[in-house]
Amino acid sequence: MDKFYFAAKIQQEYADTIRKKAITLGVSQKNIKFNPKGCNFLEIGVYIKFEDKDAYEKFKSLELPGIVETW
Repeated sequence: MDKFYFAAKIQQEYADTIRKKAITLGVSQKNIKFNPKGCNFLEIGVYIKFEDKDAYEKFKSLELPGIVETW
C-alpha cells in the first residue's frame, strides 16, 4: 500500500484547524506531527501521513488557512 505525505510550514494558530481537517478525512492522530524546528516565531511544521490517496487528494484540495510554505 502506498503512503502519501503532506508537509508544510504553517502559522501556529491554525495547527488545530489543520489537524481536525485531516482527522475528518480518516487520518489517525498518530500520523499527524508538528515540529517547530527550522520555523520562524509563531510558525510550526506539520507532517501528515495519509494511507489513502483519495483522502490525500481531498486534503490537498481544501482551502487550508495559515499555510506559509509547502515542502
